[in-house]
Amino acid sequence: MTEASTVAVEQRDREQISETVLVFRRHGERETDSSIPDKFRKLTPQGRAEAASLSPGLPLANAVAVGGKTVDRLEENSGRLMTGDSESSLEEMREKYRGEAPYPHSKLRRNAGFLDAKFEVGEYGPIFLEMYKLGKLTPWLINDSDRVAKELGVAGQVTSFTIVAGNLAEPILGYINSARKYRENYLAGKQPKMVDEPLARYFTAQNSMLECLLVKIMEKTSDPDQYQKDKTELFEVIGEPGFDFLDGFTFNIKTFADSDEPEVTINFESRKKDSEDQPVYKFNRRVPAEVFEQIIEDRKNYLKGTSSASKSA
Repeated sequence: MTEASTVAVEQRDREQISETVLVFRRHGERETDSSIPDKFRKLTPQGRAEAASLSPGLPLANAVAVGGKTVDRLEENSGRLMTGDSESSLEEMREKYRGEAPYPHSKLRRNAGFLDAKFEVGEYGPIFLEMYKLGKLTPWLINDSDRVAKELGVAGQVTSFTIVAGNLAEPILGYINSARKYRENYLAGKQPKMVDEPLARYFTAQNSMLECLLVKIMEKTSDPDQYQKDKTELFEVIGEPGFDFLDGFTFNIKTFADSDEPEVTINFESRKKDSEDQPVYKFNRRVPAEVFEQIIEDRKNYLKGTSSASKSA
């Protein structure tokens, strides 16, 4: 098993106030019928069963399953991760979990456009699809997509490395800020502790998108030599196609009475197992809140540079 600079998080007896769990995964196995446009392809029976089996079993009291705007299987996959339900249809899950009794705080939500891949713009689309067909989409997104999008004048309109990482970091930072506020309210006597029934959110993204955020976090939390080592070890395991179906990571955001700042950790274990049935790769690291701020700032600067270039052209 490879453990890329895994950072052990110190455990000590502390008063915990709240916990937020953010689960990010690629969708499960999907239909392969090429006559059906990709955005309409559903999860296969195996994909549904495997997604449900990976549900962490957290209470549904404060849970939301989040999908994209155009690809139904993302919402379906998130719903199965949230509920552990492999049998109900997407429509049945939408009806059952809609923020009303008996699950007033649980629902499926289809409005997160940042989870959808966007590439069908000008000459960018054919290049993107060719990389996908060659099984090289993930390294191309990370190493070349920002440059290609700028050269083609479509930066900010399409899925590229810095844009994807910034888009994914934004809601995470939002939940960190919410955790800060929750701690303040608890200490002021306005809120109870939220530990036994944590705030839980389940996100499902398309191929190669989550890897962008993971690599950005490696970049921001390592020196240059360690970053290259971490990235090399990651790709030795996942290969150029990127994450397998349902690979992903979890963020745990915890607040404590003795600290103003929430403690955020990322935990990634590959679904590939070794001969002893252990994950072949692990990446666990404490991530300061400012890392997400930096990733969002990188997106802003990337777009600013594009805008400046357009004005001077």
